[in-house]
Amino acid sequence: MKALNKKNKYKGIKLSGSPKVFYGKYPYRVKIEGNNIITFYDDETNNSSYNNTFSKMLDFVEQYPKTVKFLNGWSRYAYFHSKDTFDRFIDLFSDSIQEVTGPLNKTHASHLATVNAEKYWDYKQHVIRKDNYFGKWDTKLVLRYPDLGFGRFYGAVHNTTQYAKAMKHIAKVGATIQDCSEGDVRQHHRSVYVNSADLDDITMFLKLKYKEPIRHIVSVLVVENL
Repeated sequence: MKALNKKNKYKGIKLSGSPKVFYGKYPYRVKIEGNNIITFYDDETNNSSYNNTFSKMLDFVEQYPKTVKFLNGWSRYAYFHSKDTFDRFIDLFSDSIQEVTGPLNKTHASHLATVNAEKYWDYKQHVIRKDNYFGKWDTKLVLRYPDLGFGRFYGAVHNTTQYAKAMKHIAKVGATIQDCSEGDVRQHHRSVYVNSADLDDITMFLKLKYKEPIRHIVSVLVVENL
């Protein structure tokens, strides 16, 4: 994964940083201006034709089926695995490109690789953001639903005794986290936002009081120009 080593603009086009590796494969993205790709349509025959520029884009994408992904909807995006192909597309169609997205520098590229290597169920995870959660907390704890005797509870049975017990358990775990952090936390349902400086104390006390209360620990990797 090659960094663009630029800020604000790339090849004269607005540049933003990638929040993730798109579809797990493409670190570079191009946003194409407009969404009207059809220039001719006949109601009687249902015949239509693409405008000339879009037809050329399709021809380009078909040359690289394994490294380029094209999406056409209300907003049109082309995704690239290779920076060389990404650059070639920009050079050919710069007049029709609204914005480009990619790894801004080596640190950002490293963050993207880290996040992309993690799996959905991993205990420790990372997320790329332009700032900390609510501008303050650099870590999010995702709490487990408790085991209420009939397997793991996932909160689907609302307005039941089991649901009330699950919510009471989550509130108790959240209160313990607040006690470990002198109240400097924010909780929304199963998500509790904390500072990483308090994390060791939090996890130690939680292990003493509860059985595996945390499902995920998500740490923020800050990239400002997203």
